[in-house]
Amino acid sequence: MEKFKQYSLKTVAALLSFVAISSVNSACAVIFGQEKEPDSLSKYKKY
Repeated sequence: MEKFKQYSLKTVAALLSFVAISSVNSACAVIFGQEKEPDSLSKYKKY
């Protein structure tokens, strides 16, 4: 039971970290705007 509890807590912590990081990135993009992509990266675009 202890292993299940540790696994569950680690899973929840990882999920919360992912949600927090993606939320902060989205908020910064909305507030500050998205920077123009450099031309040197255009060769990596698929479409």
